[in-house]
Amino acid sequence: MNTRREFFIFLGPVIAVLAGEQAFAMPMLLESDPAAKRLGYKSQTDSAKRCGTCQHFQGKKYDGIGGCPLFPGKAVNTNAVCNEYADRTK
Repeated sequence: MNTRREFFIFLGPVIAVLAGEQAFAMPMLLESDPAAKRLGYKSQTDSAKRCGTCQHFQGKKYDGIGGCPLFPGKAVNTNAVCNEYADRTK
């Protein structure tokens, strides 16, 4: 790698792969967790307003689990919900 641009072009996919794997290495967030209680986290919902469609969700809609900056170090269920829901489409 001769230039800074080449370095960042190389680094981008590496970070993406590592970030994707991180969600699966994290423990699942439990409803009994103090942060989960504070934000009204429920691990299952029938609502259209769920983690998989929230802009905070760090995963793909159909992955099953993913990270969330509201719950650092914990994985959340795609079908979960909390009081801080923010629609991805807005």
